[in-house]
Amino acid sequence: CVENETNLFYTQPANGILGLAPLGKNKASFISMAKEKGLIDKEIFSICFDVSGGYITFGGFNTKYHNGGIQYIPYSAGNMYKVTLSSYQIANDETKSISSSFYTVIDSGTTLTYLPSSLAKEILTGIKSYCNRNNFCYATYSSGCFKPNNGVSRIDVIRNLPNIYLLLGDIRMIWESKNYVTN
Repeated sequence: CVENETNLFYTQPANGILGLAPLGKNKASFISMAKEKGLIDKEIFSICFDVSGGYITFGGFNTKYHNGGIQYIPYSAGNMYKVTLSSYQIANDETKSISSSFYTVIDSGTTLTYLPSSLAKEILTGIKSYCNRNNFCYATYSSGCFKPNNGVSRIDVIRNLPNIYLLLGDIRMIWESKNYVTN
């Protein structure tokens, strides 16, 4: 659990963070400028999310970083890359539609997932409900964290938390517990 924010992002020296989003509606982006200059063949980029850091490729995708087919999610135009999140499912529970589809931001420079507080609470309630039916996931929920029971490792708790399935555009994405919980 993240229990405090140290503002390191604001105080650390620049380390190569590159803004990829358009500068505004109908304005050039890094990707469109790279295509225009002939640096890349296609005006696309791919992000491979991975617990060890992930990868980004400009102008296409690199098959050595993917375990399956490539999935494309259309994004909303504007000054950031936003995709529609319309529903979620916790483990094999009923799929829950999000009352009003909203856009979630795809940001390769962000290390945490941000959700509207009402949706975050709803998902947390679903996770706790799942755990109540499954040996409490070998943990006690307290102060915003799942704390391992005596004799249980944090890794074992993470392994016992449910996967969450998100519908982003038309793509069903698996959000494994090891990717939504910090160790």
